[in-house]
Amino acid sequence: MIRVASERDAESIARVWIRSWRQAYTHVFPCGILDGLSLEERTRQTLDAITRADTEVFVSEVDGDIGGFASVGPSREAEGCGELYAIYVDEVHWGSGIAQALMSRAEDELRRRGFDEAVLSVLSNNPRARRFYERNGWVADTPFREVIRGHEVDVVRYRKALVA
Repeated sequence: MIRVASERDAESIARVWIRSWRQAYTHVFPCGILDGLSLEERTRQTLDAITRADTEVFVSEVDGDIGGFASVGPSREAEGCGELYAIYVDEVHWGSGIAQALMSRAEDELRRRGFDEAVLSVLSNNPRARRFYERNGWVADTPFREVIRGHEVDVVRYRKALVA
């Protein structure tokens, strides 16, 4: 079941985010960065996203637990576009269809908000996520370098038209 996140979901969402990062990015970030991810810090950031008027956070609930989440809102860089800020699914639910359901809900929300186009950014060295985005009609657009948690990484911006 996909639903809008509430403030009480913040810590569970943060736990999914931390577990996902530790699983997906072991080949990108040094262990010290991944081991040092703070549940308290991430919970505060998640709570901020949930309570922002311009952001919507969705969760997938599986047997009473949060199995994944997605967040969307206006693009932070591409004027007039929506943005998929994040989509993460707990590793135990990979391949279950949760990511697809979250993506559909996220894109529907961006359309509902009147966006004709959306962007997202993904680490270049994240082939699993890139395949998922490409299967969903997202097209690689602009590569760039970014410093994330003090570590310089290659990133690719993807775009998708939200209207036919």
